[in-house]
Amino acid sequence: MEMKPEVKLELVHEMVYAVAIIAEVYLLHGCDACITSARDSHHGEGSKHPTGEAVDVRLPSRCLNPLDWDQKTSLFDRTVRGRLADRLGDQYDVILEDEVFHDSVWNMHIHVEWDPD
Repeated sequence: MEMKPEVKLELVHEMVYAVAIIAEVYLLHGCDACITSARDSHHGEGSKHPTGEAVDVRLPSRCLNPLDWDQKTSLFDRTVRGRLADRLGDQYDVILEDEVFHDSVWNMHIHVEWDPD
């Protein structure tokens, strides 16, 4: 698993478990996961990042083809997101933050948060 240099991986133990599952699922799909954000940078109101209950992961398609950043999300990205959601279960939210969430393809990612409620 890779991590952007500025990522502060100070997580609650439920998210440490989630990161291990993320790494495993990505590897099963032939790519190395890259955590792009955890307890760092600025996030919106109500975000679980500041409490160590969320991480953002680079899209799987971008891990396979890092030179193709102009693309939108792919079926492959949606498939991996679905597998992550299945493996993590109901206490986690796994959200594909795609072009609906972001006005730039540079910001698209998979968001994973521990949300037991």
